Amino acid sequence: MSIDTTDASSEIDDALSYLTNDATHGFAPVSTMSYKVIRLKSPLPGPATNSYSILEEGDPLATVAEPGDVLDVIYRRSYQRCFELASLRGWVRLHAATIDLPAGRVLLSAPSGTGKTTLACALRLGGVAVPSDESVLVRDGESIPVPRRFHVKVPAPAHLPELNDIIEQSPQLRAQAVAAIDPRELGGAWSIDQRPVRAVVLLERADETRIEPLSAVAAMPMLIAECFRNQEATERLFEAATSIAQTATCHRLLVDDPRDAGALLTALLAE
Repeated sequence: MSIDTTDASSEIDDALSYLTNDATHGFAPVSTMSYKVIRLKSPLPGPATNSYSILEEGDPLATVAEPGDVLDVIYRRSYQRCFELASLRGWVRLHAATIDLPAGRVLLSAPSGTGKTTLACALRLGGVAVPSDESVLVRDGESIPVPRRFHVKVPAPAHLPELNDIIEQSPQLRAQAVAAIDPRELGGAWSIDQRPVRAVVLLERADETRIEPLSAVAAMPMLIAECFRNQEATERLFEAATSIAQTATCHRLLVDDPRDAGALLTALLAE
């Protein structure tokens, strides 16, 4: 995706830093999106006021008043287009973090607010490769992490106070108290590639940290519930969930302190 802001302002660049990233991809793009932001000055006398025109592929998309509105429009629209194209190619988007261990790829799925991103940050701080914290595309037992900065609540979780310094240097949505962290700031590279899924882990909060086996039958409804429907029929969601639940091992991870989970996940595929 390219965003031309040469006719806008530095405030637009600052706002869009919440969205932009340069993760390394292990494959060529199948499509490129193009946006342009133009600052419009008020023709009326009096104090100067600005608004911004947003073009998509050269066509007018929206006119908004604030840099934050520019971010909102391009953020929503660009991801919408990405996921529509992925859906047309047979991919289903799953609400899950991606963990790349030496022995294979693990998908960590859970409802919002359960602690996926906190655990993803803890794993990266511990040297584990985690290319995505929010969603992944799945098809025929294969997966592609969706590259997005890690969205971390401000202030940092009590278990990970070391995140606060990184948060201070990262783009933030002040109104929502969320920082967008480049995962490389937590350590390691940021690589996006397609790999088979070796294990599926369903995350739950608990009073102690432990991992236990889960049958594919038990995992299926939980996975389907965490699929983001785009334009797929229910059957497609079922097929995507089945393709990973039946070819990967399934587990339930109960977490109290996220720093204790890394060793459990690493040992999971080493057995």
